[in-house]
Amino acid sequence: MQATKHPFDQTYNGHTIENPFASDEARYYVVETPRGVYLQTSTIDGTGMITDENFEEVSSKHISMITEELARIEAEEKKSRIKQALISTPDLSSVDLE
Repeated sequence: MQATKHPFDQTYNGHTIENPFASDEARYYVVETPRGVYLQTSTIDGTGMITDENFEEVSSKHISMITEELARIEAEEKKSRIKQALISTPDLSSVDLE
């Protein structure tokens, strides 16, 4: 997973992204995951501007958070599949639990 940095005068997927800072130095980034797209216009806590200087730090931290969240979701989904398999299938040899 990686983030791609964009200036606000560059559209994303045909859409203009609003610059909340009204600064030419401000950037936004996009992280594409198997479950969707994250578009970030400010630092993760929402208080600061993303710039060329802090892009790597901000996006790396955000990607770590996304990775942890996706792992948690996948673990919950796997747990749910196992639980459903136990309820509906007495013989688990034919059930794909991955």
